[in-house]
Amino acid sequence: MKRRTPLVGATETRRSLGLSESEPIDIFRVLRYVEEISIVRCPFGDSSSMSGLFVKKCGVRLMVINTERSWGHQIFTAAHELYHVKYNEGMSGSLCHVATFSDRLPEEYDADKFAANLLVPTSGLEYMIEKEFGDTRLGFPEIIYLEQYFMVSHKAMLWRLQEIGRLTNRERMQLSDGVKFKARELGYSTRLYEKTLDHEIMSDLPRKVREALERELISEGRAQEYLLSFGHDGWEEGGFAGNNDENMDE
Repeated sequence: MKRRTPLVGATETRRSLGLSESEPIDIFRVLRYVEEISIVRCPFGDSSSMSGLFVKKCGVRLMVINTERSWGHQIFTAAHELYHVKYNEGMSGSLCHVATFSDRLPEEYDADKFAANLLVPTSGLEYMIEKEFGDTRLGFPEIIYLEQYFMVSHKAMLWRLQEIGRLTNRERMQLSDGVKFKARELGYSTRLYEKTLDHEIMSDLPRKVREALERELISEGRAQEYLLSFGHDGWEEGGFAGNNDENMDE
């Protein structure tokens, strides 16, 4: 595949999804149902500063997202990892610390830029600013509105606004702290700024393992091993949990 710049990759991805530049993107739905990437969301532990990781090998494409980070950061991480999976052919996997916007690591910087432009396209951001606020100077009320609309972290939105010339570096720094308090004060949900600490698996692996077991391509022990290694706990002795007539979906 020809190498894509972050901006081109982000634009092509949105166009392929039929999204306008000002529409928010449901990144986890895109990963699961369009890109067919398996996703695990789980806490990495208090001592980890990493945002997530990806693996692509032997036809497997997997992302693991750290739910010790805020929901907005998780969304950005998912978009960041998508760039690695789609466009970094030479990378088979990596742990990532995302949203640093540092050019010291070019591949990570490109992935950050891709994520920022995929989630918040420049023309869409400019359109929403002009539509909602006109010439109003951007402060907490306007910025929180924009990040809640596009579903991105406060840090990512500040970076985008500085990048397009709507904030100076000094203004960005002044607006960096206190977003959770301000969001609550303005009547917004604070979920975007909070850790979720949940465990979730979004993958068709359980279905594939079950099909392989039913076709006797793998043993029950191996099927259980696969599922447990993936963090799936829907297993009962003698088969999959719910594998009886009472629990089967009609």
